[in-house]
Amino acid sequence: KLLQRARRHIEDGRPEHALPIATAVSEELVKAFQSVDDSNGYMSSSIHAAFAILNDIAAFSEEQRKAVVEYCLAAHEKEVYEGWNWHLAVLEIATEHAREDAENKRLRTLLEGEHLTGYEMERGIVLTIRLVERMEGPKAAETCMNAHLHFPKLREAAITKAIERRNFERATILTVEAIEQEQAKDASRNAGPSRQVSNWTLQLLDIALAQGDRASIVTHARALFLFGFNMDRQQLFTLLKGHVPRQDWPSFVDMLTKDIKAKSRFYDHEHLALVLVREERWADAVAGVAERVVH
Repeated sequence: KLLQRARRHIEDGRPEHALPIATAVSEELVKAFQSVDDSNGYMSSSIHAAFAILNDIAAFSEEQRKAVVEYCLAAHEKEVYEGWNWHLAVLEIATEHAREDAENKRLRTLLEGEHLTGYEMERGIVLTIRLVERMEGPKAAETCMNAHLHFPKLREAAITKAIERRNFERATILTVEAIEQEQAKDASRNAGPSRQVSNWTLQLLDIALAQGDRASIVTHARALFLFGFNMDRQQLFTLLKGHVPRQDWPSFVDMLTKDIKAKSRFYDHEHLALVLVREERWADAVAGVAERVVH
């Protein structure tokens, strides 16, 4: 009911009355999280609704914009929402509405602060890039993004931009770098190909498809067919069959089945069955079933 009252104040042209209601509701609910079960999501959704009201207030007038930005910056500095996603959500609101140099300088200090770690740091850089793009233009934002490509989301964004510009060489270099970094991590912990390597390889496949590069399409689709996580192997097999030269297809399938078996002593029988059934190699399929029964 309090948030409904705040919303009516905005509709009636009195946003200055809505601001203290929305902020009081969100702050009191965050305090209540320490001792109240919110498994039904009621309190979380109410805080999201309060923050939506802050955005509407900021859009109402210059005076209210300044008030909302000041509240958000101060709330972060005072750690009002510390320990919850809303700690950065207030900076997201500030990023959307900051306009003056003093606001932007203060905001960037918070977004790039050493107090942010892990996911918060990456999200903070994303907001910084958004702020830089609005205040300094797309080139400055891209420079900022390229300085933080160690964050996967930013590397993905840089690759997407390169593909949109049809700069496939740049997109490929960025993706291969990511794969090499992930492979080094996997090697350091004696692990097999990770899910992230699979995701980046899928990115390489998308680049190859955009270029119409038949050889690269086969290389990346084959790697995903053999080692990819949560891949649509039916679709990958169809893609392979459509890009491997017809005269090379039988030997390609022979090698593919050998590689499936070579992956492990306990190879994926369903993986192998897909190939044999699609190619109607019934004798080989029956032999595979017999081998499975024996083991």
